[in-house]
Amino acid sequence: MEKTSVGEEEKLGTKVMGAPATPDAHPENQRAAAFWTPRSSDDHHYVLEHTPVPRPASSPMESILDVFNTWTKRAEELATNVWHNWKTAPSKSDAALGSLT
Repeated sequence: MEKTSVGEEEKLGTKVMGAPATPDAHPENQRAAAFWTPRSSDDHHYVLEHTPVPRPASSPMESILDVFNTWTKRAEELATNVWHNWKTAPSKSDAALGSLT
C-alpha cells in the first residue's frame, strides 16, 4: 500500500484517534476477510420463510362491515350507471325516466 504524506494523514485522522490504519494492518481484518464467502443460491430470504398469520374467528362486527361494504359497492355502481346514462342520453328527461324504470 502506498504511504501517505503527512498532510494527508492530518486530513484523514482526528486529534483523538490519530491517523486511520490501513485495512490490512490488523490480523483480525485479514482473518475475517478469509472466512467471508458470498451467500449461496440455496439461501432463502428471511421474509419469505414466514407463514401467513391465521385469520381470527369472525366477529359480529366483521359481518356488519361486510354487509356495509357490499351495499357501498352497489350504491357506487348505481351512481356510475345513472351518471353514464345522463351523460350519453340524447335528452336529460329521457335519461332521468330511463334510470327510474
